[in-house]
Amino acid sequence: MILCSYMSTVAQTGPQFTHYIFNSFYINPGSTGIHNKTIIQANLKSQYTGYQSNNNTGGDIQSTVLSVNTPSSKIKGGLGIYVSNHNFSKVQTDQEIALSYAFHKRINYNVIGLGISAGMLNKTFSGE
Repeated sequence: MILCSYMSTVAQTGPQFTHYIFNSFYINPGSTGIHNKTIIQANLKSQYTGYQSNNNTGGDIQSTVLSVNTPSSKIKGGLGIYVSNHNFSKVQTDQEIALSYAFHKRINYNVIGLGISAGMLNKTFSGE
């Protein structure tokens, strides 16, 4: 028996930054506060700037992240927050906010961070 069907699909994409080393806290909550200083960062990525598609609503991709993370000796780790906005062409927008906590354990000359992050994501589609 052969089953034939036609189905239209739309895929989502996640934010991508090329230099996570500059803001490791965004991708890894275990690094929250691990540098023993308060770090405030803003990252902006613009991809495919000026791209115009002939057959769909294509366009550029813009991602923005503002993050703050700080160590805390009282809780033996670090606390952090980030706010992000990602515009994927004219089709999808993601807005996100997250809080993070990391527990730090020193082993000889190294520090291991175990982190957890919780937040909210608002994903919208334009429907064009």
